Amino acid sequence: EFAKSVLKAVVFGAVLWHIVTGLVPLLVASVYLTPEASGKIAWSALLKLFSFAFLVFLVIGPLDFGLQHWLFIRDQRMSKDDVKRENKDSEGDPHLKGHLKSLREEMATSPPQERVPGATVVVTNPTHYAVALRYEAGATPLPIVVAKGMDEQAAVIRGLAALHHIPLIANPPLARALHKLPLDQPIPEELFEAVSVVLRWVAELDRLGGGSPR
Repeated sequence: EFAKSVLKAVVFGAVLWHIVTGLVPLLVASVYLTPEASGKIAWSALLKLFSFAFLVFLVIGPLDFGLQHWLFIRDQRMSKDDVKRENKDSEGDPHLKGHLKSLREEMATSPPQERVPGATVVVTNPTHYAVALRYEAGATPLPIVVAKGMDEQAAVIRGLAALHHIPLIANPPLARALHKLPLDQPIPEELFEAVSVVLRWVAELDRLGGGSPR
């Protein structure tokens, strides 16, 4: 953030210096001109100043937005290596294995509607599909599909999620891919990156005390 502010200051300073050095000779010459001619020179100088400032904002604005977006995704992303390492570490933990087995048995005997309150996030299509994922660091080595539905069932899942303040995130391609997965099973490797971005987004929402980006 500090480096970005410094870069902006340098760019603005360089542009301002370029404008001022180009206008100084005109301003000096205006001393010897009539008031009308001096006014025209001053007006021209102001137009150049505002034009350069507008061009700088046109360039800096999109770059700044792109940089912020990239930094957010980079900071929030759970890499594939992190997920693999966590999964590998958990495989040798008997306590974690037992907890995961109990969790699956509990979900297997519960209707999908009863599982939604325990979900971490619900990914939507946003109207045709709804898939509830559960991920608990240290308890579920990988995110698990705990409930899914189409159309009316999807509406029920979305309603339960809203009722229990579970984030709803619209991501049509991911929702369709998750809907094809069996219940109570960890997500496959090809979905690690997409799901990890969603989970990091949820973590950021929790940190900011925000709601659901529907």
